[in-house]
Amino acid sequence: MAIQGQYFMTSETGPLFPVESFLVEDDGGLDVQYNPGIVRVGVDCVTIAGGTLALGDNTTTYVYIDYDTVTVMSNTSGWPTDSIPLAEVVTSAGDITSIEDERTFIELDPKHVLNPPSYDSGWVTIALDETKTFTHSLGGDADDYLVDVSARLTGGAGVNQINFGSNHIPDGRIMGYYWMELTSSIIKVLRGLEDSTAPEVRVRIWKYS
Repeated sequence: MAIQGQYFMTSETGPLFPVESFLVEDDGGLDVQYNPGIVRVGVDCVTIAGGTLALGDNTTTYVYIDYDTVTVMSNTSGWPTDSIPLAEVVTSAGDITSIEDERTFIELDPKHVLNPPSYDSGWVTIALDETKTFTHSLGGDADDYLVDVSARLTGGAGVNQINFGSNHIPDGRIMGYYWMELTSSIIKVLRGLEDSTAPEVRVRIWKYS
């Protein structure tokens, strides 16, 4: 598991994730506190809770997000290769003398950033030849939606998009699945009568204004 990129992003229209995310501050003595924040792990967004770290005296400490554990950690040797730097902290005589903010901020248009979805159905069972209606109630203009529909076959193909959009066999059989009839309140997903890889589906919708 690895974190992809650095996600302390702002835009002209406001923060995509709050600029206080993962901010490291003096918590008295040799302790620092860090704010909660969100990072993207694969296709998921993971929330890391805020917390505190006890630092050594008369040292330079590097505070960072560890890729493998997706937690905030520190050391006195430097930034690990697989990490996202947060702060460089210097201590002396039982106190913190400086905190250098090492977070990376990226100016991006919100339309170009994949935030957590506005709607997530979770995994839902769908029968063969069933058309299932998902009510998202997002409102606005459906032209401003980005839709992802994935399938899951536990113990087989796993999460997949095999035959997504459906595969119509010449003899009339329909394999796979597809979505249709998207409106400002619903979306429908159909599973083919002969499908074998989509017994569960998950609908996610991102709404951009």
